[in-house]
Amino acid sequence: MKAQTDVLFIIVMIFVIAIIGLFASYLWTQFEHSAPFIFNASVGNSTVANTIGAAGTGSINTFNNAIILIFIFAAVASAISAAFVESNPLFFGVGIIIIIIEIVFSVMLHNIFFSIVQNSFLATTLLQYTYMLILFEYFPLFCFLIGLFILIFTYAKGSNGIGV
Repeated sequence: MKAQTDVLFIIVMIFVIAIIGLFASYLWTQFEHSAPFIFNASVGNSTVANTIGAAGTGSINTFNNAIILIFIFAAVASAISAAFVESNPLFFGVGIIIIIIEIVFSVMLHNIFFSIVQNSFLATTLLQYTYMLILFEYFPLFCFLIGLFILIFTYAKGSNGIGV
């Protein structure tokens, strides 16, 4: 049961990280274009200003890969947790109910995400995050597959408690 409820945590965590990352990227690009005291031609020759600008741009650009890695690592951590949780096959029905809740919740967050990013000021920012766009395009499917995998992994143990 714990591993299946971890998937609900993963769903919310990925959504929050994605929204924060999009807004951070948008704010950084706005700051980069409108901060004359850092990116001005007269101050732009400063190595400190150039280093700060490059570090900010580089950290924002790595977010596209980071969101996928966070999602994969969280799913693997839930699968490992499912392997060590003692379970009784009688609770398989409760696991099905939790998967249904996960699907409903991920569909809601999918719709919220696309209603937020279809706003005019975030639409151009999302174009540089192709992996995030693919992840949230199929977010309910990915969450269902992870939940199903964890459900099977939790209850497919032999009588000695060793996994499949």
